[in-house]
Amino acid sequence: MSLKKAFRPDSPPQILEDGKHVKDFDKKIKGKPSVFIGSSTESLPVAVEVKALLGDEKFEVDIWNEGVFGKTDQDDENGMSNVQWLDGFTDIYDFALFVFVSDDDITVSTRKDEKGKKLKGTAARHNVVFEFGLFLGKIGAKKTFILYQDSDKRFFKKFFTDLDSRKLDDPNENFIRLYGYKGDYQGYKKTKDKSIIFDRDSLAEQVQLIALKIEEAHKEVHLGFLPSTSLALGYFNNFIDIVLGGMFKVFEENKYPTAEKHFTDFEQFDLIQIKIILPDHLKGAKQEDFKKDMEARTVHASMPGKTRKMTVSVHKNSVKEGARELIIYDVPTTLNSSIEAINMLTDKDDIVKMLSKKQKKGYEKAVKQDIVELLSEKERVNFRKALYELLQNAMKNYIDLDNIVSFISWSQFIKETE
Repeated sequence: MSLKKAFRPDSPPQILEDGKHVKDFDKKIKGKPSVFIGSSTESLPVAVEVKALLGDEKFEVDIWNEGVFGKTDQDDENGMSNVQWLDGFTDIYDFALFVFVSDDDITVSTRKDEKGKKLKGTAARHNVVFEFGLFLGKIGAKKTFILYQDSDKRFFKKFFTDLDSRKLDDPNENFIRLYGYKGDYQGYKKTKDKSIIFDRDSLAEQVQLIALKIEEAHKEVHLGFLPSTSLALGYFNNFIDIVLGGMFKVFEENKYPTAEKHFTDFEQFDLIQIKIILPDHLKGAKQEDFKKDMEARTVHASMPGKTRKMTVSVHKNSVKEGARELIIYDVPTTLNSSIEAINMLTDKDDIVKMLSKKQKKGYEKAVKQDIVELLSEKERVNFRKALYELLQNAMKNYIDLDNIVSFISWSQFIKETE
């Protein structure tokens, strides 16, 4: 019996439902960090235990054999290749974790050992290494993790020298993260005794470290292939900071909020607020979709800016005689650029050219519906994270800023302006 047959899981890999491109789409779009676990067939017991240790309270975790792949071109002439499915996974998952164990015996013909013979050893399965590299290149080292049996250090030292050198350096966010656990994978391959494949306490300790890193990274602003972070910077610099600079006048050592009223003079307000309307979906940032409601519920007013006058939308009560509150509303239409970038990314011309007409139809239906929705939500959330961080950094320049600038939903805006 072949080694692969001997360690074949009790049930075959699940296949994603036809017409779907994202497993458990509704769960993934809700905001919990999504984690892809890659492993060989033989090391699936490790992957299963890792998923159990991560749990489902904080993370959405999928192992490679749990119905994340749809039909491939080996099963159906209209299916996509494994590489095409994997390419989509790098858009779907926020984080990836790979189990590196000594699956295969290898011989390196171009390198010699101390006796002058061809270098031999054991190494992680090549397709697992390939998948690791695919995710590493797309989502970055900070979000891609290697979990390995610590007795396999020889693999890194002799066959994966780039990783070995990084293990010796002080870790930073650009370094690949390696987590070693105790176990006897070689003994497991000989005896099929799953009880020795890993030491659960040791594995749990390493998985806990990975979980903490995932939680930390998920809270941070992400600068990736899509533009939400750059858009937040532009929105802050070209609107928020300019308006704030005009609202605050410096008298001695104090800063007081002021605003130009009725286009003519300065008047002190008891309360000034900027309310950023963050749509429930990126499509809600299209001006043609909200212009009518915005114009019906607000009025345009001119106010001094840091470098130029700004025309803003304000609550109707703010321009009434004797008004003591100035409420400014704005929808960050710059988010439209994220929609365009997502469409460019998911067009994937290099993949589409390889597909048949039937494949293209299925690809468009799946990708344009599921992945676009998922990426749109990631962009919307990251835009808010980035803008919030910029506002926190601006507090040293503007007093009481956390009470002046806030985020609201479209439904909140409708309620406030009735």
